[in-house]
Amino acid sequence: MLSSVEKYRRRTPLGNSWMTSDTTLCKDLHHALTTIELSAFSLCGFKGDLVIPSTVKTIRDYAFSYNDGLTGFTWKGEAGCKLGAGNFDGCINLEFIDLHTLDNPSIENPELNRKRFDILFGGLPTHTVVYLPKGKAFTFAQGEDVNFVKADNTCTLLSVQDGADYEFPNVFKATKAVYNKYNATVSNGTYDCYDDYEVPFPTLDSDNSLSAYRDFFRHKQRQELLHHAAALRGSIAQRHPCLRTTPKRQLQPPVQGEKEYKQYYLFRSIPDESVLEGNKPYLLRIIDGQVHTSKEFGATNVEIAASGTDKIDDNGQKVAQQNPTSTLYNNNVNGTLKPQSYQATKPNQEFFFVGGTERLNNSLAFKLNTWLLNTDKMGIDVWRKVYKTAAPVGDAKPIEPATAAPFRGYIQPKNNAPSNAKYFVVLMEDETTGIDDLQQAKAQNGAQRIYTLDGRYVGTSFDTLPNGIYVIKGKKIVK
Repeated sequence: MLSSVEKYRRRTPLGNSWMTSDTTLCKDLHHALTTIELSAFSLCGFKGDLVIPSTVKTIRDYAFSYNDGLTGFTWKGEAGCKLGAGNFDGCINLEFIDLHTLDNPSIENPELNRKRFDILFGGLPTHTVVYLPKGKAFTFAQGEDVNFVKADNTCTLLSVQDGADYEFPNVFKATKAVYNKYNATVSNGTYDCYDDYEVPFPTLDSDNSLSAYRDFFRHKQRQELLHHAAALRGSIAQRHPCLRTTPKRQLQPPVQGEKEYKQYYLFRSIPDESVLEGNKPYLLRIIDGQVHTSKEFGATNVEIAASGTDKIDDNGQKVAQQNPTSTLYNNNVNGTLKPQSYQATKPNQEFFFVGGTERLNNSLAFKLNTWLLNTDKMGIDVWRKVYKTAAPVGDAKPIEPATAAPFRGYIQPKNNAPSNAKYFVVLMEDETTGIDDLQQAKAQNGAQRIYTLDGRYVGTSFDTLPNGIYVIKGKKIVK
């Protein structure tokens, strides 16, 4: 019975025979395995979230390096474990590493520095969240105490990087949280495994994400969406900007664009300094006409909510949890975290404002009947339905498939029900008292500046405007 596994370079070895993109390896290794040797599963094509049970006591250097399909790593080890260096070098898409159950493991060099390649987390991308073992005194190189969760469930600095996927298996509290932009350079190399057999592998050439920020210049005149996975302590009860159903009385959108929009959703503002609820989407509005970047979005003492365990495949079907029938097993291979939303606020509510921290690819976004925020030719903010992008025919120019990016909000129908709707107009409710204070149009004397509900200036002549809801002198007027 095997007690250890290792990889040889120029034979038909134990490791190389499992160098596949499926989970054959995970099904064939016995629970008696206690040691994973040097580079044993390097370049093995792992996909999804890998779980190592407590029966494994030793993981040596570079055991799981260069598995760019690996999105999560959990070791359920306890006391008396040994962990080598460079295990995650080249794992450029790792969202999390969870080692929080390990108790005072043996580690040759406890310095934490992603820029070095000969120590524990050398070569790790900066967006990866690491839950550190307990009972171990770690030191940090200058500027490296980022996205590391200590044994007391605190994180000095959480960097959420726009464009990168995130999963948070456990709750923790970040002393400070910032919103960066993923800005890494990756190149592809090849590794000569044995005679006439080369395996491609990714190399993280540079990672400047901690000094990069998302630019909102293009969106300074329109709404922008963010889905927050972070939640400050407390609850905002009914004050959150929940998705609201269309009122019974007929209201028209404020300004018509390239089409006559008749379907719309109304969002309600929350007071300044409100507490945000975890795993819920919020509509962020930039209404001052100025240039902004995500550098302004910092927060302190932020509680990070756990992502949950519900995952779905590319067809929108729930991925079943796998039981540990071997020493290594994949948990929810290729699954995507199910988007989360508010509970329905009305009995007949058909659509929900949802969001997630992992990207929905084109197939999944289409299967979930997703609507993304966009603008029409007249600059009106509308939600547009995602369609499945087919492969180009002949010399046709390929179209980039529409996807739902992480940390965004979008609209989806209840229970993934089919709908004939193609777009929705965004309406904003700037007061927390609801829409009951709307006033019918009255004679407007003199020139007065008129705005739409989302803050766009539309002129001074009320009579020439189409039917809709406008703001004049701070009051909402229905025409």
